[in-house]
Amino acid sequence: MKFLYKKAAAIAVLAVSTVFANADVAPNQPRPTHPEINISPRNRQHVVWWMQDNTLVASVKRNQSDRDILSQAVKSYIVIGVIDSDLSVTGMPVLKNYMSMRATLRLVDATGHTYMPLEEMGVNVDVLKAVEDIRTELGLYGPVLTREIQFYIFPRTGADGQAIVSPTGDGDFHVQSNGEDFAFHMPLAMAVPVQN
Repeated sequence: MKFLYKKAAAIAVLAVSTVFANADVAPNQPRPTHPEINISPRNRQHVVWWMQDNTLVASVKRNQSDRDILSQAVKSYIVIGVIDSDLSVTGMPVLKNYMSMRATLRLVDATGHTYMPLEEMGVNVDVLKAVEDIRTELGLYGPVLTREIQFYIFPRTGADGQAIVSPTGDGDFHVQSNGEDFAFHMPLAMAVPVQN
């Protein structure tokens, strides 16, 4: 269980260290407290991280032009990071592979529509590179985390042409992973600038 909290803390440190999104927020709106990371209450290592656009853009260590291109590209996607492993009798994690995790992963919007992760060949190459940059940064917190976390990319808009979810909007959506349901409630604390 100690490993799980270290991993969640590492992800939280990385997420909080990035810049806040420049969202249009009513001037008197209080800062919400909904997290972007959910941890399973069961005795296993199961964490779901809804990675915000600004986290991806901040991970890019290239020039400003690359960041500008990426900030436009990520608007088409929702990036979800998942750690899912059982604990062996010795307390070491037994990892699930990418494809078996992908087979059980679903995003469910507020209306109940279900979405599967996109195939990598259908995802913008700049977004895929940014996800790999995030994986590299997580390696600074330990190689185990880099090996355990898997990233999956979903469409940002549904079949009706409407946004599936907005981190600064209202409502909720769910990520279903390996028989567990992880709810995300909006607006996310990280996506709304601090009001003075």
